[in-house]
Amino acid sequence: MEPEANEGRDENIAQDGVDVTLWRDDIADLGSSALYSTPSYSITEMANLAMTGILEKMTGKDKDFRYMATSDLLNELNKDSFKADSDLEIKLTSIIIQQLDDVAGDVSGLAVKCLVPLVKKVSEPRVVEMTNKLCEKLLKDKDHRDIASIALKTIIAEISTQSLAQSILLSILPQLVKGITDPGMNHEIKCECLDNLCDVLHKFGNLMATDHELLLSALLSQLSYNQASVRKKTVSCIASLASSLSDDLLAKATTEVVQKLRNKGTKSEMTRTNIQMIGALSRAVGYRFGPHLADTVPVLINYCTSASENDEELREYSLQALESFLLRCPRDISPYCDEILHLNLEYLSYDPNFTDNMEEDTDDETHEEEEDDGSATEYTDDEDVSWKVRRAAAKCLSALIVSRPEMLSKLYGEACPKLIDRFKEREENVKMDIFNTFTELLQQTGNVTKGQNDLNEQSPRWLLKQEVPKIIRSINRQLREKSIKTKVGAFSVLKELVVVLPDCLADHIGSLIPGIEKALNDKSSTSNLKIEALIFTRLVLASHYPSVFHPYIKALSSPVLSAVGERYYKVTAEALRVCGELVRVVRPNIEGIGFDFKPYVHPIYNAIMSRLTNQDQDQEVKECAISCMGLVVSKFGDNLDVELPVCLPVLVDRMGNEITRLTAVKAFAVIAVSPLKIDLSCVLEQVIAELTAFLRKANRPLRQATLGTLNSLIVAYGDKIGSAAYEVIIVELATLISDSDLHMTALALELCCTLMADRSSPVVGLAVRSKVLRQALTLIRSSLLQGQALLALQNFFASLVYSANTSFDALLDSLLLSAKPSPQLGGVAKQALYSIAQCVAVLCLAAGDQQCSSTVEMLTEILKDDSTTNSAKQHLALLCLGEIGRRKDLGSHDHIENIVIESFQSPFEEIKSAASYALGNIAVGNLLKYLPFILDQIDNQQKKQYLLLHSLKEVIVRQSVDKAEFPDSSVEKILNLLFNYCESEEEGVRNVVAECLGKIALIEPTKLVPALKVRTTSPAAFTRATVVIAVKYSIVERPERIDEILYPEIASFLMLIKDHDRHVRRAAVLVLSTFAHNKPNLIKGLLPELLPLLYDQTVIKKELIRTVDLGPFKHTVDDGLELRKAAFECVDTLLDSCLDQVNPSSFIVPYLRSGLDDHYDVKMPCHLILSKLADKCPSAVLAVLDSLVDPLQKTINFKPKQDAVKQEVDRNEDMIRSALRAIASLHRISGGDCSLKFKNLMNEILKSQALGDNNCVVFALCNRIFVARSQYQYRPLPNSSIHLVRIKIAEFCFPAHVAFMEELHRTVGTGRSVSFKTQQYQSTNTEVSRSHDDRSSVSRSHDDRSSAKQDEQPDDKFSSGEPEDPKLAIEEVINEFPLQRRSSMFSRGSWWGRKSLTSILRQHRLKKKEDIRLHTASVHAALSVTRLAAAIASVAAAKNGIESVEVGDDGNPIIIGNIVASAAALVTAVCAEAAESLGAHTTHVSSAINSGLAIQTTGDMITLTPGAAALKARAIPDAYFPKNRNLLEVKAELSVVTPSGSRRYGWASVYSKHSQLILSIQKKHLGFLATRKEYKILRVMEGYKEAQGHGNFSICLRSNNGDIKLLFKDENQTLVWTSSISNLLQMHS
Repeated sequence: MEPEANEGRDENIAQDGVDVTLWRDDIADLGSSALYSTPSYSITEMANLAMTGILEKMTGKDKDFRYMATSDLLNELNKDSFKADSDLEIKLTSIIIQQLDDVAGDVSGLAVKCLVPLVKKVSEPRVVEMTNKLCEKLLKDKDHRDIASIALKTIIAEISTQSLAQSILLSILPQLVKGITDPGMNHEIKCECLDNLCDVLHKFGNLMATDHELLLSALLSQLSYNQASVRKKTVSCIASLASSLSDDLLAKATTEVVQKLRNKGTKSEMTRTNIQMIGALSRAVGYRFGPHLADTVPVLINYCTSASENDEELREYSLQALESFLLRCPRDISPYCDEILHLNLEYLSYDPNFTDNMEEDTDDETHEEEEDDGSATEYTDDEDVSWKVRRAAAKCLSALIVSRPEMLSKLYGEACPKLIDRFKEREENVKMDIFNTFTELLQQTGNVTKGQNDLNEQSPRWLLKQEVPKIIRSINRQLREKSIKTKVGAFSVLKELVVVLPDCLADHIGSLIPGIEKALNDKSSTSNLKIEALIFTRLVLASHYPSVFHPYIKALSSPVLSAVGERYYKVTAEALRVCGELVRVVRPNIEGIGFDFKPYVHPIYNAIMSRLTNQDQDQEVKECAISCMGLVVSKFGDNLDVELPVCLPVLVDRMGNEITRLTAVKAFAVIAVSPLKIDLSCVLEQVIAELTAFLRKANRPLRQATLGTLNSLIVAYGDKIGSAAYEVIIVELATLISDSDLHMTALALELCCTLMADRSSPVVGLAVRSKVLRQALTLIRSSLLQGQALLALQNFFASLVYSANTSFDALLDSLLLSAKPSPQLGGVAKQALYSIAQCVAVLCLAAGDQQCSSTVEMLTEILKDDSTTNSAKQHLALLCLGEIGRRKDLGSHDHIENIVIESFQSPFEEIKSAASYALGNIAVGNLLKYLPFILDQIDNQQKKQYLLLHSLKEVIVRQSVDKAEFPDSSVEKILNLLFNYCESEEEGVRNVVAECLGKIALIEPTKLVPALKVRTTSPAAFTRATVVIAVKYSIVERPERIDEILYPEIASFLMLIKDHDRHVRRAAVLVLSTFAHNKPNLIKGLLPELLPLLYDQTVIKKELIRTVDLGPFKHTVDDGLELRKAAFECVDTLLDSCLDQVNPSSFIVPYLRSGLDDHYDVKMPCHLILSKLADKCPSAVLAVLDSLVDPLQKTINFKPKQDAVKQEVDRNEDMIRSALRAIASLHRISGGDCSLKFKNLMNEILKSQALGDNNCVVFALCNRIFVARSQYQYRPLPNSSIHLVRIKIAEFCFPAHVAFMEELHRTVGTGRSVSFKTQQYQSTNTEVSRSHDDRSSVSRSHDDRSSAKQDEQPDDKFSSGEPEDPKLAIEEVINEFPLQRRSSMFSRGSWWGRKSLTSILRQHRLKKKEDIRLHTASVHAALSVTRLAAAIASVAAAKNGIESVEVGDDGNPIIIGNIVASAAALVTAVCAEAAESLGAHTTHVSSAINSGLAIQTTGDMITLTPGAAALKARAIPDAYFPKNRNLLEVKAELSVVTPSGSRRYGWASVYSKHSQLILSIQKKHLGFLATRKEYKILRVMEGYKEAQGHGNFSICLRSNNGDIKLLFKDENQTLVWTSSISNLLQMHS
């Protein structure tokens, strides 16, 4: 902010037409010229000469000169090149201290600013000398005490080295203590000394441990001082000291304060101070205060209840202290929670000066006017402060709700009715706190009971549902209040209620409609209120049955449609979203349900159409209007015959706009699937042409949406689309089929199948065969092919054989040949063989019985060949037979089972496995014939037992998936056989048996559950373990018959966690984990008994540790490791599904604490648990934070042995990263800084070079944001949640930055290796900085390449992850580092090395021109990584759980851990944040995330990494950057028509300033003076056009001061400026 004196001078100069800033720049240039004119001096000497002149001016009489000289001094000190000798240091420190006494406040203020860089530039003795002088001024100079105090605080804040801190502490600490304790000092001096001491203690309290006792005694004595301001600052000072006090001194301080509280003769103001001191101590030391709660809590509660009626502040401070205890000491406060709850409920309605006994809750709307009038004349008393007590009680109750999820049921019984009753609070601020407290209760209910039903009458959800009528009655009264703030709070409560109980308002909609109407129609309503009301309306419309709203549609639609016309874009956008839901409600189905929707069709259409056709509006409004119109047309199209020819062309026009085309494509998809069969004849041809063109774009989400829309349009309007359009589409589809993007491939293949569905057109089949078949045969060889893509490929071959002129034999030969190894492509992966086999099977079934039989005969002939040289051919034949047999009965082929079982003798393991797979699947096709054969073979063929059991498993698993029953004769035989193998010594056999038993239990639960229960008491441990694991396989997410049969018997299986055998205990833990994940409601009643037993399994048991003598050395084996790992993973699952049953405080210490110091395999889940607890139960973690630091510190500091193998090194690095993520989660906990040990750990991490080499980047990113959804249900991040936080990785360390950039380059896939070595950085930095011309030429060449690629692919702005020239990218990375860091990289002497001062200044100026390249590379890379991470998160979310099992198409179980989901969510959120902070538009960030989250299968997930490389080949540089930046970077002389209408000729330039696009017009006067005028560009009003009467071309720009016209003589230059400004505006939006 400019000082007043300077402002006046600047105004006078400005009136004369001279720009002040330019005048100062000219002076600086003159100074620079004089400086360069003395070449005989060294750089340091020249700097000293310049500094001497500045110091002389600082002592002048004119305050303006003193101000400017001080400002110049500040600029010099801020230069990284500044260095002063000892004499200059003395002069600088003396004159700056002198300037603090300047009579001009602006000069002394600048002098304080000079202290910030000065502390870092002068030696320690000079800093100590300055602090001594300032302390002397503080104590003795009455006139300058304030500025001396500010200066001293500034110096303290800038101290960064421990040695300097200790020197200063030795100097100033005695003086500050003297100022505090000396009886001769007045209260002003005491306050200033306490302020400074507070800052010192907060920053360096741990460095003065020897003085803690002295300081504590001095400060405690001031708690009895008669001045309230001194006592208040003393409280803050002791709190700052407390965080570094030892436990003994903390106990001393607490005891002394509590003793004063117990003294009944103490004055009330002193008592209030002591209570504040207790609360401050608790907030400062956190859980360390827990041991003192037994002495403190009863005293505070007593003061609350026994204080006089007028002593509200005493009660307020007591309740605030109790709130701190609840949040900071959750474990130790447990015995007092009930008492605190009752106290809060009592004082929640504490209002001794006002009674409202006559008021009763009513919902009679006829009293609305009376209530409004009454609220205006209600009791008010300015001296009444009882509201502070009620507010403190509400906040304390909120802390209880947040920290005690296990008390939810009790809270609903006692606190919920009281909170609802207090919605009538007369003090608005208190009412907001009550609303917030109730919202916390609702949110805690949602977190704890997510995924649970509310059948249990003790469930919080059920209890909440009972309170809904009371909530609505009370809320309706608040909605009739005049206060806007009250209405906003009421709608916030309703929103959270709908989120927690989606269908709870069905009976209360009618009573809520008037409140919504009033909020939207009332002229006094603010935009915030309207947005809240609209969001609630949208949520309630989406979560209830449409018939609920039909009686109120008329009343509801009118205000919503009015809101569509609002000026504020956020209101309009939300109103359009509500309209979308309203359309679905008005006409939920086409058949008609007795509700007349026709009166609402045209009003809704007209409201949306007005927004759809308006071009001058926000992008969010445009997109919402397009989406809503798509719904209107799909639902009401049969009543819009006249309007459709007008509306549809507008939607087509929006498809041509790059910003809105994706939304328009999705809108046409909605229209295409409408059962109304909307007439699109007027636009169909144009839509198909546009969509076909979109298939060539590099924008992945656009291509995905286009494929889906084309599919829907062809299904609905295929007979109206010409074959020529089909052929063009097929050509484009061929380029999309690749394993680099399996999700896109699946969509493309599905569209091919849709095209071939019309068998009457042979042209399509021929086109597909010629254009697409080759890509399909290449795709089928991919080892990544699975999931939806594989299913689409199977349908493709089936559709192809149906189409005309396609030979079955040719297709079959092509498929079989694709499995043949080739010199070019190499061998075929095992997974590819399974894919080929499935496609062969589908092809055979589609071709008919005859072709199928001939194929089976051919395959059996291959198996009869006893040659062992062609194992790949036999392998494929077995897989094909299995896939065909699973789909078709092969009983007509004699002895096929014997032919297959002969392959069990093969010397190749893959042949044996394929034979087992084939035999089981053949049996699925004909159980009656082949199942008895398998069972007999199991009995008779002991050597083939394992393979035959796998065949049986294939049969059972397929039957359970298809929910088919076994023949009665076979069930008993199968069970007897399986139970006989329960005691097998082979773990593989036991696992197969357990899975078979579990899957049979799904089919025959009445037989299996009792049989399994009986064997839980078997004397054989292996049998007990096997039957327990069998239960695990019978628990699936979907409801099954077995649930109600198993529920009464669950305890029999889970209580085996007490078994003496570790295998049985581990099996019980795994079953408990599966129950917790899939069916948590079945085990909640058992958890109080099971949890202590589960926790016991996490402890290291010495009896399970044995030593194996291996001769030369001994090896220690821990048999309990797997059990402990399973136990911790089970706890992790319970935290997601049964949080209300888990007491985190009792688990963290000692169980989690010991796990953090355990084996590698145990630490990993413990780190995840710690991160989850830090997010869900921060208070419990905060209570024991100190005890968690040691194991985490030990983990991150662990170094493997010198001779460790690479696997051990990699595991250790993974472990360190995992620990850093956990530490980052702890760092986000509010109040974590109260732990001195944790603060030291954070400092160690940030300063550690060893950690920086590999993990500092991970920590820096994790420290910014962590996004996770409960139960790993991930959704696209809303734009509002992606905060613009600049991630400055360069602040940490050089290797970390290099590793980050290298990882981004590697992830994107550049096709070449980029070596990030210091020497390369050095040489590149030297080469590029040689001259301005060299730099400009590099820039132009890079821009030319960018422009060329933009011409080729003009649509995807962020598909490339790396700049074209790696050296330029490397240089950009270097420029991010502070100069001090660069000095250590490139030079051993001064940071500029051998360069001249002129080259240094030139390089500094040129650096700005290179910033845009860094943004290009960083944005591309961050968005690419975002897309990959989002895909991983999506697939992991779809397959959530620690032990979730899904049967793949090949019959193999697919196991995916929730570790992947958590890590991917973290990386997705961080990269999204990084991308947007680096300049990416929020829509592009959302697109990257949405494109990744669209992936739903593991196969598609795996392919996105090579997918990034494929996208790179089609990618382009950023289209939003100007194609020729030099035209904007270099000024151009133009004619400009200003907003006033005058025409000026001068230099015009466009540049970014403070995240805004600025147009600068500069004009020189007299050859050296210049004036500059800046305008903020808002948008381009018109494109270029020829200016009338002038022969020029013009651009019209809308600025903050009006419209401006830029006149050009060259049309090409006009085009470039138009495109560049438009793109820059888009970048800044």
